[in-house]
Amino acid sequence: MKTKIRLTLVLTLFSLSSFGEPSALCNDLARFSCAPGNYKDVTGSVKSASDIQRFMSAYAEKSRLQLNDRFKKILDNPDNLYFKDLAISGLGLKSSPQCASINASDMSACRENLIDGLTTLAQKQTLSPLLPSASLTRMGSLNDVNYIMQNEVYQNVIKDLNAQSGRDLSNRDMEKKIKDKIFPEIKSLIIERLNKENIPEDQKKAMVNKIKSIQFTGTNCTELNNAGYGSNSGSEVVTTLLTPNAFYDPGRNTFKFCSGFLLQSTSEFHIAMIIGHELAHSIDPCRITYGPSDMGFKYKSTNDLKKMEQEYPFKNVIACLRDPKSVEAKPIYLPQKEQMNKYNSRSNEGGLVEMTPEKPSFCNNDQMTESFSDWMGAEVLPSYIANNYKLTSDQARDGYANAFRVMCWGYPDTSDNFNFAVHPAIGKRINKIILVNPAVRSQMGCTEKHPDNIYCNSDKVMTSTDNPPQSIPQLNKSDESKKGNR
Repeated sequence: MKTKIRLTLVLTLFSLSSFGEPSALCNDLARFSCAPGNYKDVTGSVKSASDIQRFMSAYAEKSRLQLNDRFKKILDNPDNLYFKDLAISGLGLKSSPQCASINASDMSACRENLIDGLTTLAQKQTLSPLLPSASLTRMGSLNDVNYIMQNEVYQNVIKDLNAQSGRDLSNRDMEKKIKDKIFPEIKSLIIERLNKENIPEDQKKAMVNKIKSIQFTGTNCTELNNAGYGSNSGSEVVTTLLTPNAFYDPGRNTFKFCSGFLLQSTSEFHIAMIIGHELAHSIDPCRITYGPSDMGFKYKSTNDLKKMEQEYPFKNVIACLRDPKSVEAKPIYLPQKEQMNKYNSRSNEGGLVEMTPEKPSFCNNDQMTESFSDWMGAEVLPSYIANNYKLTSDQARDGYANAFRVMCWGYPDTSDNFNFAVHPAIGKRINKIILVNPAVRSQMGCTEKHPDNIYCNSDKVMTSTDNPPQSIPQLNKSDESKKGNR
């Protein structure tokens, strides 16, 4: 009997030690967020870089087979004899023994080489981002190849291929969900958040009206295509479809969520966070001033960044985000060499040189614009999740780890080595903005404040006593057993 009681007591103590301690993810979410692999949460999934590469290779092979069939039909059509001769000459096959022969076997080999050449040319023109090499060096004279590329028969193939790629590489269902649900709900949540702020009514009204009028203009981000391809190269469509990005256009007051993001992630933690971040750019410390001189917010002290920070409606947030306990947003400047004499330089803690211009500005490579947008995104994300899903703590941890997972691949350094980047290091963005948010921590089952990092409360001036550093607990056995399933 005593043995049984002792065993029961040990099991009880083990249970309390296993489940009473917070998950290690409550203290460091960034390392897990930036870990390799595919990850699902209740709302969607994020694909690994290798999985995306496999998808692209498979799609390129599928396209190659379809192009083969298409060019076979074109060459079999008697109306396309001129195009056939043009293609044979343009690809350098006119003088080949196979194409000059009247032997049936040689003629068949010539035809196969011609189809292979046309298929390769079309793929490399349109799908080069999916291919390991986009060289045309084995295509004979490039001048002669241009005659093929300008021919109407060939151009119709390219138009159809681009249209098919647009259908295959887009996620129409998720685009519709963003348009009809996620985007308008995030807008409403930002407006709701603004209405709670203790700021002058005229400033609040201007920001609310600006957010209200932002329009979602789809997932086609052609204007971001700066991959270096010529305007007539043909690869712009696929390059655009693969671009993982989202952006707010201050001139048009519009927002786009590029289809490349949806190829990588369908997690609503990620999608809602990105939408909140981008919409917040309309009122960030730089773009809040965008508009006619007699409309919108204007700084009075344009020569003193500290005073400008005090004038910004979210002044407590700005001061907090500058602090090392938060994301430590910095003004970073990279002037041209000929402008160096106009700037003062100083060494930062990492030994690198930061250049400070004569006139400070939030709009001149200051990390504050991105940090504020991250902060606002993190403010509304928990509300969106709570409004649409009932999650366990483990499910919430998986979801919030996905919020910035895609960005880890674009900005892989979780430390603070990107001293000159407009975005703070990704590890800071995750651990010092998302993970410190009280609503996020509550949903993740993190019962205490973060031991090292501070939450930026817009209603509270940060003091030196906020969030004193504490030791970070190690993974307990319960967490270890779950870690392999994440």
